[in-house]
Amino acid sequence: MGRRSHHRWQALGTGALVAASVWGARPALAQVDRVPLAWDAPPGCPTADKVLADVKASLAESGDGQAPFVAAVTVREPARGLWHASLRVETRGGRIERQFEAESCEAIASAAALIVALSAERADAAAPAPGPRDIPTVAAGPQSRLPLPRDWRAGQLSATVDLIADGGTMPDSPARGVEIAVGVSWTIPFWRLRALAGAGFFPAQHTAILGTEGDVRLLALSGRGCLTATPSVVELGACLGAELAVMNVTNASFVQNNSQRMFFAVNDGTQLWVSPLVAALVAWNISPRISVFGKAEVVVPTIQRTFLAVVPNPGTDPLLWPIYVVPTVATRGALGVEVRFF
Repeated sequence: MGRRSHHRWQALGTGALVAASVWGARPALAQVDRVPLAWDAPPGCPTADKVLADVKASLAESGDGQAPFVAAVTVREPARGLWHASLRVETRGGRIERQFEAESCEAIASAAALIVALSAERADAAAPAPGPRDIPTVAAGPQSRLPLPRDWRAGQLSATVDLIADGGTMPDSPARGVEIAVGVSWTIPFWRLRALAGAGFFPAQHTAILGTEGDVRLLALSGRGCLTATPSVVELGACLGAELAVMNVTNASFVQNNSQRMFFAVNDGTQLWVSPLVAALVAWNISPRISVFGKAEVVVPTIQRTFLAVVPNPGTDPLLWPIYVVPTVATRGALGVEVRFF
């Protein structure tokens, strides 16, 4: 009876060893499915299942083993124009805690999956904790930014609309107009570069020189490059560019004896010129997609244009009488909204 009992326990022990060896040989991806992940993120962010799928993809690409771990990630909506995440991973090698920021919740999720995967990888059974393969910039301290490709926002389309006040180009100051622009922006940590193409319009203003009157309109087509520093939700920077101004003068007239108005043709009533421009820009990022901005601009026409009325002169050539002379320098102020499309 004792011998049978001995053989029975020996058989059970052998079966347990075989089962343990088979279970230990299963690939790392099968183990990930049983690893708990606490994922706390606002609606619209990637789900916990998506993050786990990214972890599995990273482990599959590396081909390394995987140590048991528990991970918890908390994601918060932008407070300074950037999403913030707090991450904790516990493995047999200890605890890893990180805080990092990115410009979208998708980038946060990708970074979290990468850190969890790196924490789970092990080169051998004796060293399960992440080693040199960890991300140096993340380990530098709290609030560090991940140098991942998604931290760059290349080719991000944008549109702006703003109200302009002009002093110098139009007859009366301040002349009020409106401007719309479209462009592309490139964003990296602490900096944003914009390339914008815009069109501004100033409706008709009445002008008078030496009794001769006329209506002046302006269309301004511009191109700008702006570089701003983004240390927080407030951006500060400068813009350089050029403007193609198209001015039109109509309804040239002269009041004679305070009663009779005589209308004249305008010699070269539509004229254009190019002006270099420089601007100071300040923007407040309400969200990762929307900014409110203000700018102060100086515009210097390369050619000083003069608009002349053609006044008939019986018996000789018509007189060319000045209606409006474009000033040599103009200043502009603008307040508007920018929308960026991811």
